Amino acid sequence: MDIILAQDQYDEYEKVILKRDRVRKEADEIHREYIRVFGDLIERSFSLKVDCIRLKKMIGYCQLQPNQGRPVDPASMLDQVAAEMEAYVKQLVQLRMIRNDHGKTISEYAALQIRQIYREIAKAIHPDMNPVLYQHEEVQELWERVVLAYRCNDLPGLEELQVLVNKAIEKYSGEAVYLYIPDIAERIAKIEAEIEEIITTDPYLLRLVLEDEAACEEKKKALLEEIEAYTVYKQELTAILAGYGIEDIEDPEDV
Repeated sequence: MDIILAQDQYDEYEKVILKRDRVRKEADEIHREYIRVFGDLIERSFSLKVDCIRLKKMIGYCQLQPNQGRPVDPASMLDQVAAEMEAYVKQLVQLRMIRNDHGKTISEYAALQIRQIYREIAKAIHPDMNPVLYQHEEVQELWERVVLAYRCNDLPGLEELQVLVNKAIEKYSGEAVYLYIPDIAERIAKIEAEIEEIITTDPYLLRLVLEDEAACEEKKKALLEEIEAYTVYKQELTAILAGYGIEDIEDPEDV
């Protein structure tokens, strides 16, 4: 499929799209490194926080039932609190999944190959660069796999996908396509704004902590202080709950 470009700004459009994809990938990598360094402390702190929230809800149940003339039913209480805690438990599970996904450590050569292959594939089937070819479902599925492989630094996967992409291009080749991107200047400006948003917010800015030894130590200290505070608060809440004759609680560490 030969593509006839209709605008001088297309090269600039292609450039900002690839840059946006690159900084998104960098943000993912920074976040993974941040979780690798601080993940244990973050998880411990958040787990204790979830514990405290659960205990407060249980205490609230114990306080409300007598006020409404009903006895405290431990089984009913646990069911109600479990339902209310579902979103927090999901966050804890997601955090643990992120901690287990450290990404792949790759060589400089492999990183260069990944960028080169991704650029070649993107120029051919990126939905913003070639919406005509992207309209095919097969190409859409291939692109989703390419994005995942790119962001996971999966060089073998990208190499295999490049073969499949080339076959798809041959399959849908035919007469030349006159490619015109509407409002291209506005699209370029929008993508540049997205890039600016990515590089000026977390997780991209977390690199400032990772690159500063003193900042890393300060962050670890703050997390340890959080853990200590939540531990004390949990003990206080547990004592209050025990006053209602309730001692057994579901621990999010077991989720």
